[in-house]
Amino acid sequence: MSSKIIKGLPDGFIETPFDKKEDWRNAVCLYCGAPSNSSNHIPPKSLYLDEIPPKQMRTVPCCKSCNARYSQSDDDWFRNIIVDWCAQSSEIAKSLLDSKVARSGKRKPNLLKQKIIRTELVDEFTQSGIYIGKKEERFPFTLPEQACLIRMVERLSKGYYWVLSKKHPPKHYKITLAIPKDIPADYLQALKLSQWITSGNEQVFMCKALPIAKDFSFILYMFTFYRKFTLLVAYHKPDSMHFDVSASGLLLTPQ
Repeated sequence: MSSKIIKGLPDGFIETPFDKKEDWRNAVCLYCGAPSNSSNHIPPKSLYLDEIPPKQMRTVPCCKSCNARYSQSDDDWFRNIIVDWCAQSSEIAKSLLDSKVARSGKRKPNLLKQKIIRTELVDEFTQSGIYIGKKEERFPFTLPEQACLIRMVERLSKGYYWVLSKKHPPKHYKITLAIPKDIPADYLQALKLSQWITSGNEQVFMCKALPIAKDFSFILYMFTFYRKFTLLVAYHKPDSMHFDVSASGLLLTPQ
């Protein structure tokens, strides 16, 4: 059964205050469900310059195991991918490319994979589903990089679900990456008018969030990095999607 939709989309969404005094240890890890004995920054601190410390960073309940796993596997890699895209238009991203990214490359050379638009052979099918061979397609990211981006979107979606609702994100929720033409005009306009939820420095990361359903079973997010790279994301119950996503969108299930 679909969730009840809010009647009359709001002109804006009031920013949720961040209270550093909240006791994370009374919660559970947003990512695995284990008891929370740590906290996780959303987005990662690696996105910020050392010489310009972030101001107020948002954190969410996390266990030490997940915190260490993300820190060691995805945080630097995700930063390198996004910084490479944004360096030409963001002084902060360019500085990171020359400093943190360069240093991470010395420690982990595999992180400095060349990020160019490339072609891959993918399976091709007829409209009736009959396999007819391989065809070349162009991708902005390598497949491993796409997987890293998806994992970060999942973390941010879960983290800001908790920020908005103060509830643990359900495991069965789905993530849909969309483009503006996929989203109804009134939803998109309300999202654009909503207040930014900044984290540390608005030049590095900003989030907009618009709950479409009263029970938070359908939230639209806008994640923007370095004022250049933006992702539109629907975080929702499997039966609560209220608009169609074109072939350019990707339907993703968090793992």
